Amino acid sequence: MSTSVTHRVLAFYLPQFHPIKENDQWYGPGFTDWRNVVRGRPLFENHRQPHIPGELGFYDLRTSETRHAQAQLANDHGIDGFVYYHYWFNGRTVLERPLQDRIKLDRHRHAFCVCWANLPWKQTWKGFSSERGDDKMLISQSYSSQDDRAQIEYLAPALSHPDYSRVLGRPLFLIFSASHFPDAARRIESIRTAAREILSEDLYICTVRSSAADVVEPGVVNANALVDFQPDRADTELIGSLKRTAPGGKVDIVLYQDLVSAAVAKNAKKACSYPCLSPGWDNTARKGVDGLVVHGSTPDLYGEWLETTLVGFRPKSPTENLVFVNAWNDWAEGCYLEPDTVWGRSYLEAHKSARDRIRGRMTLSGDVGALGRLDDKR
Repeated sequence: MSTSVTHRVLAFYLPQFHPIKENDQWYGPGFTDWRNVVRGRPLFENHRQPHIPGELGFYDLRTSETRHAQAQLANDHGIDGFVYYHYWFNGRTVLERPLQDRIKLDRHRHAFCVCWANLPWKQTWKGFSSERGDDKMLISQSYSSQDDRAQIEYLAPALSHPDYSRVLGRPLFLIFSASHFPDAARRIESIRTAAREILSEDLYICTVRSSAADVVEPGVVNANALVDFQPDRADTELIGSLKRTAPGGKVDIVLYQDLVSAAVAKNAKKACSYPCLSPGWDNTARKGVDGLVVHGSTPDLYGEWLETTLVGFRPKSPTENLVFVNAWNDWAEGCYLEPDTVWGRSYLEAHKSARDRIRGRMTLSGDVGALGRLDDKR
């Protein structure tokens, strides 16, 4: 008797594409991340920079037409939901408008959840206030039980929204770097307590393996699961990198196929609860020669990685079926599924084709009972 398998694929979503007063102050009036994107320059032979958006253009996330177009593209190509980065600094929110507009204004039914980007905000981009601003603190971060409660109160309209993603019936809440908490288990329990009191329900909390320090059993920190994050910086160090001469120094390069192989091997060992993959990575637009280039990605290679991941990942239950993609629209990191001027929709089409092939396999094997069960409201 075959086991029914289906997956929900969620893509990380960057809200950095609209002006805010903080960026006006730090980087100049009207700044958005598009200004980083267009600064990209080729640093070695066959290095493609800058990455220029295709049919959606240099959009502004304050416009509902853009958000609806994104949701439609995602829905049509097998991206089941967005994971909005949520920036909360001891009661202060930054870049909150796209999420708030999604909750209050948007009428599409595309699923979403949040990932608390809980690190302090530092200046790590080159070419703005200083040549190397790695140590410049922009917004510090601190934690307390009182602040945990304030954050859950703020997020309550999102967490209780009918389109908010759930696992085992609970709202899905991601934390980007649990290792940054002085006491992760205590912090996560405090967040859970606040949710029980405010929402009258528990959260399904995932910590993200965003660095080597975040490799810890979820139970140790009172989380439900651990999410892989790609490209994994620990993996890129282990598989080594090429060095190419570039203006101002040498740039680190990792071959895309090597990154895929390392991720597939890690998934086979079940090192994380939920797998993640990426269509590419190149943050030299932000960091110049201090950046990392994952070189040689193509839509076909990405589609093969997705298909291999879906075949290998067997969810523990119908709603513990998450697969993540980094990212939907992290353009300045060269990490996006949205159409650009070179590949058009090819990455999205490769994504859809891989999902269609998996559905075809399930149909042939009799695993049709799970098809379409992407909703997790139960």
